[in-house]
This record gives sequence, structure tokens and C-alpha cells, in this order.
Amino acid sequence: MATKKLGSAKATDTILVTSVNLAADVGATVLPVANGGSGTGTYTDGQLLIGVTSGNTLSKGTLTGTANQVIVTNGGGSITLGLPSAVTISGTGARLTVTGVAATGSNLLALGGTTTSYAYATITNSGGSFWVALEGSAAGTMFTGSMPYASLIGSAVSTALQLATNAIVGLTMDASQNVGIGTTAPTAALDTPASTTTRSGLRVRSGTAPTSPNDGDIWYDGTNLKIRIGGTTKTII
Repeated sequence: MATKKLGSAKATDTILVTSVNLAADVGATVLPVANGGSGTGTYTDGQLLIGVTSGNTLSKGTLTGTANQVIVTNGGGSITLGLPSAVTISGTGARLTVTGVAATGSNLLALGGTTTSYAYATITNSGGSFWVALEGSAAGTMFTGSMPYASLIGSAVSTALQLATNAIVGLTMDASQNVGIGTTAPTAALDTPASTTTRSGLRVRSGTAPTSPNDGDIWYDGTNLKIRIGGTTKTII
């Protein structure tokens, strides 16, 4: 039986391969991709062979991570992906979108911890910051005046807090804690809107007189509007 080199064999030949000398038979010390090899003979931990369209070859590549986004640990025969304790997502447009129909009682996004310390999430730009927080066991840690384990929303800088519906602001709390309803520039602790032909600026609904009213309390008993002054209940009208 004739023994032929791989490169000179015909489709009808019987080939007996006893050994291949890469330098003599292939002309290389590493078997090329064109001859069914990898084209490379040395690797570092975590390297992968990646296809290259140009020349139909293979190229060695190593996975790398991005600071504060993903951790890549390349080991001998292994690649481990992980998340840092603090993840940063930067860029323009929506960077994190959570979609889907949640089952009854399930969370689309859960934030929390396992200690009695406060926890919070912030949205910031160059002009202000918005905080959603849960106070810890100690009062006044997140915001001055906050109560233990209180649910908090607000700002840590001197900017207003506003609530809106139908894309229209309906309530404003300014940096001095003045609250405006229907106004974005309140000038009193409670600033209510002006009355119109369709609604009043303030309504005290009919109810029962408090059994132990405090000075300054106002109520409407269905007949008269009452106020408590100096320990005495007086009829306003």
C-alpha cells in the first residue's frame, strides 16, 4: 500500500497515516485552521478561540469586564462572571428597563437590606436630587425630623418637591416647607387655590364636634362653623 502525504492524496487513494510531522508535512509548527487545527499553540488562562471572517481564521480573545458593571475572572479552564457590590450604568437614553406582567403580589424591582440601617435610592442631575428612602431604627438619620422606619420621599437640597397628575403639578412643597395646592409659589404654611365658580378654595366637611378640641381647631357640625380659641369653642358663622 502506497503511503502518501495528505496534500498529495486523491479522493480515490487509500491513506495510511502513521504520524504527521507538522514542520515537514504542513510547513508549520502549529496545525493551521485550514488544515483542521486551531492555528495557535499557546494560551493564557481564560482565553477563547473566536472566529474571524477575514481568511476564515481563529483569533485568541480574553473576556474583560467594565469597572463598576461586571467582573470577569479568567482562570485555568474557567471563566467566572460576577457583579460588583456597586453597579454603575452610564450613557444616554433608558439605561434600565423592567417590563412584563407581574403575577399578583410579586415585585418587578426589589431594593432592600437585612439590617436595621436606613436604605435609599437617588435620582440626581447637576441641579438637584430626588430621594426615595426607608428610615432606619434611629430617627432623623435620612432627613431631619424623620421617624424610625418611616417611608420617605424628598430632596436633600433646597429644591421643591412636587406632585402631579395628568402632567400638571397639583401640589408643591418649597424649600421652606410651605405647601401650595394649585399654586407653585406658596407663601404660607398652607396656600390653597383661589375659589372659582365651580369650586371653593377650601372646604370643611360636616362632621361631629371633637370631644377634646385643641386651640386652633376648626370644624363644621352641619349647622355652624366652629373654632377653638383660648379653651373656648366659638361659633364663626
